[in-house]
Amino acid sequence: MMHGKSGSVTFALGLLAFGVFARAGASTVARLFPPPPLAPLTMTAVDGAHVFSTEHSGDFNGRRIRYQATVAEAVIEDQGAVPAADLYSISYVAEGPGDSTARPVMFIFNGGPGASSVFLHLCSLGPVILRDCTPAGTSSPATPLVDNSASPLDRADLVFVDPTDTGWSHTLPGVSPEQFHSVDGDSDEVTALIVWWLRKHGRLRSPVYVYGESYGSMRAVAVVRDLARSQPEVAVAGLMLGGFAITFGRGSGTPDPVWDALRLPTAASMAWHYGRIDNKHQTWEEAVDKAAAFARTQYAGALILGHQLDAATRQMIIDRLPELSGIPKSYFVSHHTIEVGDFATALLQDRGLVLDGNNGLWTHPAGAKSHGNGYVAYSSGITRYAGDALHVQGLAAYEIITPNDMQVFEAWNFRTSGASSLEDTLAQEMHDDPHLRLMVVQGRYDTQTQVADTRYVLDQTDLPRQRLTMAYFDGGHMLEPKPEVMRAIRNFLEEGR
Repeated sequence: MMHGKSGSVTFALGLLAFGVFARAGASTVARLFPPPPLAPLTMTAVDGAHVFSTEHSGDFNGRRIRYQATVAEAVIEDQGAVPAADLYSISYVAEGPGDSTARPVMFIFNGGPGASSVFLHLCSLGPVILRDCTPAGTSSPATPLVDNSASPLDRADLVFVDPTDTGWSHTLPGVSPEQFHSVDGDSDEVTALIVWWLRKHGRLRSPVYVYGESYGSMRAVAVVRDLARSQPEVAVAGLMLGGFAITFGRGSGTPDPVWDALRLPTAASMAWHYGRIDNKHQTWEEAVDKAAAFARTQYAGALILGHQLDAATRQMIIDRLPELSGIPKSYFVSHHTIEVGDFATALLQDRGLVLDGNNGLWTHPAGAKSHGNGYVAYSSGITRYAGDALHVQGLAAYEIITPNDMQVFEAWNFRTSGASSLEDTLAQEMHDDPHLRLMVVQGRYDTQTQVADTRYVLDQTDLPRQRLTMAYFDGGHMLEPKPEVMRAIRNFLEEGR
């Protein structure tokens, strides 16, 4: 989960970067401004006071599995063994014969920053999920919990992690939470928890997988980096990134023609689904690929020219956009633009509908006000589930989102030490570890981290392509237990054994 596109460089830094690039190029910039050294890991984890364990069984992908569910507290200690936070995880460990160390362990978290893991837990990967994860379902406290036969628990043990000040996790009294409010600090605490969990359960030799969604994909890349240099070192077998957002937190006030061009294939995706472009004689892939081809050729060049674009080329672009985006020509004429703009509002404007901010398959009445109740089912669901099934007692209320989430978000440091970007970090980790595999999970109708954005970033990153798997599903920004993608996740886990 992300709060939206944000962040800007200062005016002075922008001028400096522009001048240096114009005169010398990126390689010179790298020499003049070498990246800072990688920040040392300072945090460790020890047992906390609270542990709740229960026994369960269920049918997962055709297999009957007995498993132990454990809600456990770990105390995160900073330098000098000073307790700084208590972090909670909810784990599901299958029982059965055989060597448990051969069984994969999958560590799972959402993003925000400031979001708990409840979204992945109760709407896709957990053994029990909400029956309806559409806006209608998640807005109702009466939405029931049901068994999730698609959970990958038959392939791996699952550990849902709640970072500081989400779920039951809290910064301890008298401790500044700012040390956790950066990609590096956030990764440090989660890395400490993962090492603690593996050591406590005797699983340091188990294949380790990390699944991060949205901002959590940034955390996940940093966690893989930090596990490789932790004590003891932990080599991650597979990294899974959903709601792909590893470039989040950049930007400036100047229009970005690449960003604007990459919105066109997403508009095509939505338009194809709603029949605003031909969906009878072309597949979804063909519609998106056609828009992508136009975006990276004539369209990107026209956007770069901006107000210097000649009238004839401008008209050619406007004539072509409706068949690719589903947005009528009148929109571009009346708005004096060739940008696809807010396709979420424009695509179904004649029907009085806007697309959901996370999932283009969902719509809302235009002008409808949000009443802030979209997470009610998550809150009521995890409360019922924790009390009735997991036998959790004596803990404070489970925080779906940290109470001061926007304040935390606005002050968050999205930069990292070491490599100049998380794309470079990801590439370096995959080249350093020839066994590390990557899966990118992409919703076809994701209106936040969009199809073409993900493709572009991956194409620009020096990854070993033979170890990259793309997994698409008919959904939006947040993972849903659709057969296509759940099968891909299970296969990814199985292939690494």
